[in-house]
Amino acid sequence: MYLYANNLDARLNFARITSGHLAERAKGLGADQPVFFVTLIRHDHTIREDHAAGFKIKRLHSWVHEVLRGCAYVGMVECSLFTNLNAAGASFKRGVSWHVHAVVWGVTEAELSRRIDAVNTRYRSIVEGIKAAHYRRIGHTEVAGKSRYMCKGQLSEYRAWPRKDTIIDNETGEITIEGTGRFRQGKRPLRPCDMVRMCNIFAGMTLDKLAFAGGAGKTVLKDIRQEALSDFYAHEHRRKAHQALRYPIAPQNWRAQSKSPR
Repeated sequence: MYLYANNLDARLNFARITSGHLAERAKGLGADQPVFFVTLIRHDHTIREDHAAGFKIKRLHSWVHEVLRGCAYVGMVECSLFTNLNAAGASFKRGVSWHVHAVVWGVTEAELSRRIDAVNTRYRSIVEGIKAAHYRRIGHTEVAGKSRYMCKGQLSEYRAWPRKDTIIDNETGEITIEGTGRFRQGKRPLRPCDMVRMCNIFAGMTLDKLAFAGGAGKTVLKDIRQEALSDFYAHEHRRKAHQALRYPIAPQNWRAQSKSPR
């Protein structure tokens, strides 16, 4: 109830707590210490919609840990629904792209740029024309907003559209429009039926498992999880206290206590 990914109240609360802790962490950084917002996507993490719920989140965690090794970061796993991937050459029409957004610090821009370039050289994204890795340097005051963004739920349906060029034949003057082999991405709000499908994919998943961290970000995430579960801990404390008052003898010991000594 407190951390299920499909629980809107839980997600909003988790976003508020995450943004607060990361904003506080950013305040403690020197003005010359940069903070970045990073997005990482891989084509082989795009799964047919009917298989998407079985995707192993740890695969994505492990890859991001490899890319950002030595950096401090807090990241969040999310997925995007694409409804026409067959137009981009995929063997299926509807697919879900599992990817990560992360707030990153403790690394120079030159070093992070080198790593991002290496990812884009080695891996491809969902379709040609969309990069597998992207980063943007953000101001310390932007950290809260970006933190809330990476904790958002699934809101949009995405489609891939082919990029086209106008070709002019120099001899005949004929004008044709041809595809470039690359694509651009468009989106629109999820329809109700697709909202239900995305809820099915996230069934049973919890926000504290979708979130992960590295370096100095581990301490931040530990504090986020602790605060996010504070209501649950308080509820459990009240429940156990009430049970102790109502049942001074534990139910499993009732039979033993009721027996008369011989």
